Amino acid sequence: MTTQQTGPSVTDTDPKQREALAALVRHATTMIAFSIIVALLGYGVAVWVWWKGVPLGAAAIATTVFILFRLIRKHALQLSCRKYAGEPSFAGARRVVDEKIRALGHDNALKELSALLIGENPMPGADKRR
Repeated sequence: MTTQQTGPSVTDTDPKQREALAALVRHATTMIAFSIIVALLGYGVAVWVWWKGVPLGAAAIATTVFILFRLIRKHALQLSCRKYAGEPSFAGARRVVDEKIRALGHDNALKELSALLIGENPMPGADKRR
């Protein structure tokens, strides 16, 4: 699967902007990971409530957890941009993120930005096979 590149390229930016963009993507990824953990805990609580004999409460908890998980996953990049909204060093990175979201949508923007950043800074020895 190839990544379609739209909008400003990460490679066209200066190193400080790439670092800011990497910080935004890292924060969004951390938020998604945290939301997965919270969702799993929420589903555990829903199972426990169901086991205690309150199936309607369990369904309400599970539905709420699912909706929150989907919303956080969808808007993680925008929430990361809000965290760094007051810092001028992140202005260019926020602009790149906004244009990627507009062009590709929320999920695809995060995937493309992650792939571009990883492609620029590959981990040492990542291409070596055992």
